[in-house]
Amino acid sequence: MIKIDRYVLKEMFLPTLFGISLITFALMIDIIRSIAETLIVKSVPLMEILAMFSYLTPQIMVQTVPLGIFFGIMMTYNNMSTTSEMVAMQSSGMSINRILKMPLFLGIVVTLGIYGFQEKVQPLAQKKADMLMKKIAYSKPTAQLQPKQFVSDVGNMSVYVEDVTEDGKAKNLIAFLKSGDSEFSQVIMAKETDFTNSEIIINDAKTYTVLPNEIKDENRKVYTLLEGNIKQRVTPISSFFGDPRKTKITKESLGIIQLIRTIKEKKAIGDEYKVFETELYKKIYSPLSAIFFALLGPLLSIRHSRTIKGLNLGMSLGIILAYMGVQDALLAMAENNQIEPFLLFIPNLILLAITIFSYRVQSRR
Repeated sequence: MIKIDRYVLKEMFLPTLFGISLITFALMIDIIRSIAETLIVKSVPLMEILAMFSYLTPQIMVQTVPLGIFFGIMMTYNNMSTTSEMVAMQSSGMSINRILKMPLFLGIVVTLGIYGFQEKVQPLAQKKADMLMKKIAYSKPTAQLQPKQFVSDVGNMSVYVEDVTEDGKAKNLIAFLKSGDSEFSQVIMAKETDFTNSEIIINDAKTYTVLPNEIKDENRKVYTLLEGNIKQRVTPISSFFGDPRKTKITKESLGIIQLIRTIKEKKAIGDEYKVFETELYKKIYSPLSAIFFALLGPLLSIRHSRTIKGLNLGMSLGIILAYMGVQDALLAMAENNQIEPFLLFIPNLILLAITIFSYRVQSRR
């Protein structure tokens, strides 16, 4: 690495670090708000809240590092253009290919680093986050509940409550309990429910169960609604949250290699695999964007005018927001089976097209 490469790398460091930090914080605002509502209000210890932040950060950083690198590189080369350093480099005979050497090297290193990060660090952090959330669920069961909102991940129940008191009582609970292979959930309505560290106690509840009865001769079904009353129902909390020492395998807790194996296994037994396939493509295309962003940054920043700093800053933020918008829209469509998962590569293909066009423009100068 010659002196000019070390100089450029040194100039990139602080702007890139700032860009990664800024974008990571921006994307974590929703997570911060959600955790504040569900944990801080429920008096969960501060150390556990901080631990939850640290476990969730790796999943966000996989997306924000390529964007932060683009922001940092663009600002670096923009500054070098406004101080005429880039003019001096080009006047000394440096071609556009030579100028792009260091950003390309950085983009490749970061891409490989993110792939390794996804395989080793992110799955472990996600598992620890799931374990910590389950621990919180046992120590503060009502932390799972939000007044006047449906919560769908309380074990095998979807729960709605009017209010949650500080002593762990849920007022006017409506629970939809999935039971076996039944096509209808059992509905439980209770005026008061106690959530303790070991039990869920439902008091003075009414139950509604739909029983289908198939009439073969007439090729139709008759449904019977059964109404029941429960004076008190005591259920071990482990029935809802599971063994606190074990975690449920989720798509976020799997690396690329594990996702490929899971998809093959589910295809073999005819099980649903699209959710895992979407996560696989997501974990493939996200790191690759670092290479395109690393090349695009200098190509959009190298100018001979000294009055374009604000323009380049706005351009970089605009490209970042557009990329994130298209990415999130396609990801939502893929998760809802509206498009095939391989179409998640569209944002990267657009980046590639813009990079090639910008390279040709710079080459002609």
